[in-house]
Amino acid sequence: GLDADTNYNIELYAEHLSTHLLSKSVDLSFTTKRPIPKLIRDINIRRISLNTIIISWSSNDFDQYQIRYWPLNDDNKKFLRTLLFNNFTLITQSDNYKFQLRGHTRFGWSLYTQEKSLSVSSLLVDEQYLANTKLTDVTTKFVENKTILLIGPFIILLLLITVIILAFIYSKKRRTCRLKTASDCESLDYQKRQVSGHYGPDAFFNSGWSAPLWPPIPTTSKTYIDPHTYEDPTKAVRDFARELDPNLIVIESVIGGGEFGDVCRGKLRKPNMMKDVPVAIKTLKQGAIEKTRLDFLSEASIMGQFDDENVIYLEGVVTKHHPIMIVTEYMENGSLDAYLRANEGNKCLDALQLTRMLRGIASGMKYLSDMKYVHRDLAARNILVNKDLVCKVADFGLSREIDDGDSYTTKGGKIPIRWTAIEAIDYRKFTSASDVWSFGVLCWEVVSFGERPFWNWSNQDVIKAIKNSYRLPPPMVCTPTRTNDIII
Repeated sequence: GLDADTNYNIELYAEHLSTHLLSKSVDLSFTTKRPIPKLIRDINIRRISLNTIIISWSSNDFDQYQIRYWPLNDDNKKFLRTLLFNNFTLITQSDNYKFQLRGHTRFGWSLYTQEKSLSVSSLLVDEQYLANTKLTDVTTKFVENKTILLIGPFIILLLLITVIILAFIYSKKRRTCRLKTASDCESLDYQKRQVSGHYGPDAFFNSGWSAPLWPPIPTTSKTYIDPHTYEDPTKAVRDFARELDPNLIVIESVIGGGEFGDVCRGKLRKPNMMKDVPVAIKTLKQGAIEKTRLDFLSEASIMGQFDDENVIYLEGVVTKHHPIMIVTEYMENGSLDAYLRANEGNKCLDALQLTRMLRGIASGMKYLSDMKYVHRDLAARNILVNKDLVCKVADFGLSREIDDGDSYTTKGGKIPIRWTAIEAIDYRKFTSASDVWSFGVLCWEVVSFGERPFWNWSNQDVIKAIKNSYRLPPPMVCTPTRTNDIII
């Protein structure tokens, strides 16, 4: 038979049986239809704890799956999850659910399975799972009791010494884990809490809020334009960034360094303002190669397109004189991760304040998403904090435009593994959804006061753990349950 989803060209002619004369041929072209993938089969439901259900099914030839589920008493509240593996863990908040499954192949999505009902109370906890858990507990208790009876006084002394040693090691590792490493694909442009922030004429800044409680409905359809699509990158800079007179810029001190050059603190003298504006100034180092210069200018072209209270503001650029400069607003408290670590235990940073900061970041990311823009490197180190604790998204070195398919595919380069969704790591495909995953990791960084995600694990260990459904645990500090649910 013919293959599915295939183009065929056929030459058709007639041949006389006696004379063997051939008629004129006729060319035919057609494409066979795509087959509809088979339905998912062999669905299995297992309850492993009071409120945890595992749904699994046969994998067949599917490369990904979708599950649609909803509480039985609320058909309007439907949830959709896209999965890479043939199982799904449901944390139940209701007793009765319905769900449907479908799979994806190279020919597209299959039809959904028929609605399947799930009653949590009617399912018994998996006996084998429970037996294994109990056996482990009994064995452990027996060994502990036997040891205490034999060497009670000695073991108590040994435990005290061990606790002291472990506390010392943990304290040392905690400091080490919080250090930035090159393997995380981290930018070092802004360091040591010394970077930038823009104070717009917004009353919310004075109140400590980063965005209105009910943001106004956007009235613009402005979308982001990738400067890499320009034949001449300098034209993109002219289109999106303001050229500044270098005589109006005063560099006061060097506060950091990065791949392009130095990062400085300074002042910008504006003609219509009585007072100089504090700014952060990124300079391009002398002797930089052409590619470095173009990348430097591209970052300015990207920032120049954004105007939101939770996205770093570009004051302008200097491209007609040396050194070439990018001038942004100055953020007194620098990067968010360094600020949190330096202020751990500060009573001002209570749960409400941390939630305000996260809300501001979410507002900035929504603005970028609405502009069809994907960040790809959302992490606490790339969020800047001003004197009013307003957080702003910064560092657009890895950022790209989203195409019409709502995704961006990279052909290579570094990826910040600890902050990146597993599908983006596996397929190098980035979307606003992968930015949402990164935001979840960022939330964990904030509520843990700058702890390094996955601590000192190797990147390969992180990938393996995530594929095995591991998630970062709630921080040791008190975290509201609802906040932790959002993070997970």
